[in-house]
Amino acid sequence: MTEYDNLLKVEYFIYDICDDSESNLFQFGTGIIPDLKSMIEGKRLVVALDQATKKTGVCIIDFDTRRLIAVLDLINTGFPSKTAYFESIYAFLCNHIKDSDIVHFIYEIPIEHSKNTYTRQILESMRMFIRDFGFRMPSLSDENMVEIYVTAWRGHFLADKRYSGKRKTRDDAKESTRQEVCRRFPSLLNYAYKRAEPPDSCDAVGIACGALTEMYSTYLKGFRRVNKTMPVKNYSCT
Repeated sequence: MTEYDNLLKVEYFIYDICDDSESNLFQFGTGIIPDLKSMIEGKRLVVALDQATKKTGVCIIDFDTRRLIAVLDLINTGFPSKTAYFESIYAFLCNHIKDSDIVHFIYEIPIEHSKNTYTRQILESMRMFIRDFGFRMPSLSDENMVEIYVTAWRGHFLADKRYSGKRKTRDDAKESTRQEVCRRFPSLLNYAYKRAEPPDSCDAVGIACGALTEMYSTYLKGFRRVNKTMPVKNYSCT
């Protein structure tokens, strides 16, 4: 724990515990959320991040059932540096999943997000920081860290024709993703729409679901397939 930890605001919704009236749950700091810790205990997990310098969305899914466990938004309320914010994200995640069975830890390759060189450099540095989780956190390794391009996960998650033409621009894609998240997980409706702007956790859900579709055959859940949009690792059957 550092002197800056309480500058992290954690908004969250635990899918099988919270109801529509509990869309405003939050805490400050990197401490353990007991209900979340109990919900992930004993499960094989998929964890997905939509990382940014002000807000980072998190999605946790049960790998074996594909059931959504929780969504979280880790908000920078005034850290003195981006590094301090990044470290608080690591501390929060470590407190919750360092002893868990993580099948995939998925995060986005952010280069496509911005034409601004400085912004790309910052996002790339965050990408490298997250990549190092595989060496720092006991439950992670190079084998279960997965990167995915934004066009790849959106292509799967927003494949329905209702989103035709709404996947390319940032604002349209984020709103379409929020709509699809609520269509698949109706209990998230109040959480997803408590503010005008979609929470980053909606993109994290899209990243998780889109990456799983990208990696695994749709007709045989446990069969991992070769694909051309993700960095090549070991694509043998699991």
